Amino acid sequence: MLIIPAERKLDWRDPPLITLLLIIINCVVFFGYQLKDQSIYPELMETYEKMPHSETEKTLYSEYLSQNKPEDWARIPLDSEDANMILTMQLMHDMEFEEHLRTQPELTGSQWKDDRESFEQLRNQLSYIDFGFNPAQPSLIDAFVSMFLHGDFGHLLGNMIFLFIFGFALEAVMGRLAYLATYLATGFAATGLYWAMQWGEQGFGVGASGAIAGLMGAYLGAYQVRRIQFFYWIGPYFNFMKAPALIIFPFWLGKEVIGQVFGNTNINYWAHMGGLISGVIITLAARPWLNLVETKLEENTKTKTFDPIMAIDDLINQLQHDKAMQLAEKLNQDHPGNPDILERLYSLKKRNRNKSFHQLVLSIIKLPRTEANNALIASITPSYCESPTLLKNGKLSAFWINRLIKSSYYSEAYQVIQTAFAITDDKENLIPCIDELASHYRGKNDQRYQNLIKLLSSLTTTQ
Repeated sequence: MLIIPAERKLDWRDPPLITLLLIIINCVVFFGYQLKDQSIYPELMETYEKMPHSETEKTLYSEYLSQNKPEDWARIPLDSEDANMILTMQLMHDMEFEEHLRTQPELTGSQWKDDRESFEQLRNQLSYIDFGFNPAQPSLIDAFVSMFLHGDFGHLLGNMIFLFIFGFALEAVMGRLAYLATYLATGFAATGLYWAMQWGEQGFGVGASGAIAGLMGAYLGAYQVRRIQFFYWIGPYFNFMKAPALIIFPFWLGKEVIGQVFGNTNINYWAHMGGLISGVIITLAARPWLNLVETKLEENTKTKTFDPIMAIDDLINQLQHDKAMQLAEKLNQDHPGNPDILERLYSLKKRNRNKSFHQLVLSIIKLPRTEANNALIASITPSYCESPTLLKNGKLSAFWINRLIKSSYYSEAYQVIQTAFAITDDKENLIPCIDELASHYRGKNDQRYQNLIKLLSSLTTTQ
């Protein structure tokens, strides 16, 4: 289940600087610092396999998993060739087992201790162990740095997408300083709940998702009971809906609770819940001091004057193409020749490129000569040349080319000439157009001039 707000459009006149800065920091940390982990793992594996007691540790680990973590034990494919590698990798990262090892009588003596210490020093250079938040060894520095660490590129990419979705809208409403403070505060709160619920347990929490969940909660707290638009995706079905913002809170929180009870334990659901709850609480409690930009909260919830062009665009954005087509065709009947409507209608019809589509294109290129109409013809030219049925007619092609040349759309005219020349049998109709366009490119050291001269030469030689 996915539910995300789709209420605000990004306004680059007032860019989300803090959101972009946070994204840049997360990416720099991952690519500039965390990628070194890839060079550590081969050495780590080699070091471990060379330890004299590694096989003994693996045997003890198998017994430990089967007795204490049967679900983890069941996930290891014992019959596969990768079983040993998977078991070893899991062993090397299991801090609880590490404590268990130190109590085993099979592993005593200075040699094992020295080998273990050398291995752990190398292993602890991994970014998530060096700065990930460990509930058994809590650290304020780790709580902060871990917000900017990620397990892999997919983890980073997913978090940055959601950071942008919620961040740009919330930053505009809250203001930059309050937004940044909320991000950091909810990030610490997310780690705090993870610490409280996993008290004393070995593990490492990394990622920006706790702070991002905080932004999600803050978003709901900012809009409160205002009805805003959400995009939702449940199984194969997706659509848009309008609902009071806080109504979505139990759905988001419930998703995390279900994940914690039934889901993948590698996901830090406690941090998600901590961020989400703290985001709502902070925004609601601190609302008198947040100085929210009320005009931006309300600008999308007020009743607006019906704009037919915007209505078509909204339907297209909602992937309701059939309804958008019906509205565009109705508006085209009521307002024939409107270039804005024709542009939308062309975009919708080109998905099928049937007879109705080519008839629409014919009506467009015959529009009266105005700046807007000329620009529309030029804009549809490149995509129409991909399936240029009308350009099989030499006279019609010449008409199209002349119109583009007279409107100073020379590149588009050149494209029509090349396309029409390849498919029409009435090439002699193109000679004046080619000659006129060649005159435009003459003396400009442009390869198109040479190509046009070759076309003219081939036609005049044939004649």
